[in-house]
Amino acid sequence: MNLSFLIPPPLFSARALLPRHRSRPALRASHNAHANVRPDAFYMHAALEQAHRAFIANEVPIGAVLVDASGNIIAEGHNAVERTTDCTQHAEMVCIQQAMSQRRAWRLNGTILYSTVEPCAMCISAITLARIRRVVFGARDLRLGACGTWVDLVNEKHPFHTLDEVVGGVLAEQSAALLRSFFQERRRHTASKAHGDANGFQNQ
Repeated sequence: MNLSFLIPPPLFSARALLPRHRSRPALRASHNAHANVRPDAFYMHAALEQAHRAFIANEVPIGAVLVDASGNIIAEGHNAVERTTDCTQHAEMVCIQQAMSQRRAWRLNGTILYSTVEPCAMCISAITLARIRRVVFGARDLRLGACGTWVDLVNEKHPFHTLDEVVGGVLAEQSAALLRSFFQERRRHTASKAHGDANGFQNQ
């Protein structure tokens, strides 16, 4: 899921990552009430591995994995917007499309999606349409998060709504730290390039 590419570090402060609106019935603290084979943190680490791959590929470092009812990771992916020049290729969308292709079916009933960052409106809509049962995310997205941070699509009544639970804050600081590092590096690179261009012009 893409974060609008210009998120300043303060938006991912430790305070900003704390779960808000605790009274919301659909958004709960980190736990796995359905007792999967492994805890949520295990799968979030797998999503973070994907986020690191995105970082190396110069994509906004967000990763996701999709897990079936038996606890098997059936799809994994990271942001691919730059590589594909397609703004819809968020980590969650890559995962969902991969799983649908492998299963030759668009319904992904009983699955759980793990994303290092709160899904945006596009991604949560695709999650709903795919009949994914549960969503677990790491850091909140204050600009595009659609699980109650920017807008709350999770609690909107919808005939296709099959989400049993949305959990936020799993390994949130690790996810946020990776994003901060990415955008800090991007700013340094931009500043260095601008300085180099200016020097080159002056020396001509």
